[in-house]
Amino acid sequence: MISTGIIRTAVGIIGNVISFGLFLSPMPTFHTIVKKRAVEDFSPVPYLATLLNCMLWVVYGVPFVHPNSVLVLTINGIGIFIEALYIITFFIFAPRRLRLKILGILGAVLLFVGVVLGGVLGGAHTHDKRTQIVGILCVIFGTAMYASPLSVIKLVIQTKSVKYIPFFLSFVSFLNGLCWTAYSLLRFISISCNNQLLTIPNGLGALLAAVQLILYMTYYNSDWAGDVTDRKSTSGYFTFVGGNLVTWRSKKQKVVALSSAEAEFRGIAKGLQELLWIKRVLKDLGLYDNREMKLFCDNKAAIAISHNPVQHDRTKHIEVDRHFIRQNLEDKVISFPHVKTDEQLADILTKGVSCTIFQGVICKLGMQDIYLPT
Repeated sequence: MISTGIIRTAVGIIGNVISFGLFLSPMPTFHTIVKKRAVEDFSPVPYLATLLNCMLWVVYGVPFVHPNSVLVLTINGIGIFIEALYIITFFIFAPRRLRLKILGILGAVLLFVGVVLGGVLGGAHTHDKRTQIVGILCVIFGTAMYASPLSVIKLVIQTKSVKYIPFFLSFVSFLNGLCWTAYSLLRFISISCNNQLLTIPNGLGALLAAVQLILYMTYYNSDWAGDVTDRKSTSGYFTFVGGNLVTWRSKKQKVVALSSAEAEFRGIAKGLQELLWIKRVLKDLGLYDNREMKLFCDNKAAIAISHNPVQHDRTKHIEVDRHFIRQNLEDKVISFPHVKTDEQLADILTKGVSCTIFQGVICKLGMQDIYLPT
C-alpha cells in the first residue's frame, strides 16, 4: 500500500512543475504585447504582485529565517527572474504615464521587502519567530497574487469582453492552488503539525482563480445572445473594395441563436449577401473580377460547418444558410480565411470594446473625425 508520505511527495513534485508553468503562463499575453508593440489595456498588477510574492518567499527560504528550504529558494528565485523579464517587457511598450506608475510600484515593492528583511533580522532572534512573521506576510501577499488578475474586472464588465483577462494565468493559478492545497491537507494527515502557510493562500487562490474562470466563461463570445431583453444576437460586418471601406452594418438578428457558432453563421450569411451585391454592382460598372472574395471570420466552428458536406441534426435549423454559403464556397466565389479574435474589426459593431481597441480599429478602417481641429 502506498503511504501518505509518498503521495505527498508526488503531489509536491507536480506542484513545483505547475508552479513553473504558472510563471510561464503569461507568455501568450506578452507575445501579443510585443507583436502589437503596445500594452493596450493590459494591467501590470498581476506581474508586480507575483514578483512581490516570490521575493517574500525567497526571504522566507533563506537559512537565517527558515533553514533547509532549498526548494522554496529555487522555484521562487526562478520566478523572480521570469517576472522581472515580464515587467521589463511591459515597461518598454507602456506609455510614459504607465511607466511612471510601474516604477513607483516597483520602488515600493523593493522598499517593503527590504524593510521586512531588516525587521526580522533586527527584531526577531529565533528561526521560529522569523518564520512566523515572514510566513504570515507570504500568506497575505500570496492571496493578493492570486487575486491580482481581477484588477481588470471593471473593464471586463464594462466592455463585456474577455480580451484582457489573462486566461492561461488564471487557469494555471487554479491548478496550482488546488495542487498545493491538496499537498498541505495530505501533510495534515501524515504529520500532526499545522501547515496553514500553504493551506490558506492556496485554498483562497484556487477559489479566486475559479472566480476569474467563471468571469471568463460568462463574457466569452458575449455578442452571442447579447441583448438581455430577448437574448437575440447582433451581426456586424465591414466590406472593403481595393482596400477601401465601402459598406458596413450592425443589426440584431431576427431569431435567437442557440450557440455562438450559430450566431456567427447567420452573420456570415448576411455578409455574403452583401459581398454578392457589391460584386453585381461592380460588374454593372464594368469592373468584373473573377477572383475569390475573402470573408474573414474568427469562429472556427462556423467555418468548419460551412466546409462540412455532411448535414447534422444540430445544424438542421440553419440548413438554408448552410447550403447558400456552401454553394458559393464550392463555386470559388468566396473563401473563409480565419482571423484572430483580437484582429476582428467587426467586433466594434457587435459588442462593447475598450477605448484603445476602438481607436485602433478606427485607424485600420481609415476613418477620420472631420470635427477634430486642424
